Amino acid sequence: MYGSINKAIIEKALDIVSGMVSEYLRLESYSLLLPYLRGQRKQEIIEQAFELASNLKDKDRRPEAFSLIIPHLDEPRKKEIYVKALNLAFGIQSESRREEALSSLAL
Repeated sequence: MYGSINKAIIEKALDIVSGMVSEYLRLESYSLLLPYLRGQRKQEIIEQAFELASNLKDKDRRPEAFSLIIPHLDEPRKKEIYVKALNLAFGIQSESRREEALSSLAL
């Protein structure tokens, strides 16, 4: 379920991450832990991360937030979220922030 890392360590890390105040740092941390998760637990964390990305207060950071989750999604959803993130990025008014968002989505 957790690759070569002890399950208890991963669960402790997930507990710590869930208490982080910064939504974006929580997303980054979840994205780093996702490769060590499997099955239902992985899906639960993906859903939590997706909710965080969808509801970030700073809307201009949402495309970058989705870019952290996309590699961990299964194919049909991966394409759906990628298109959503691209559309959000294209809608960013600030040229520099739009470039940052688009570069985070570059494949």
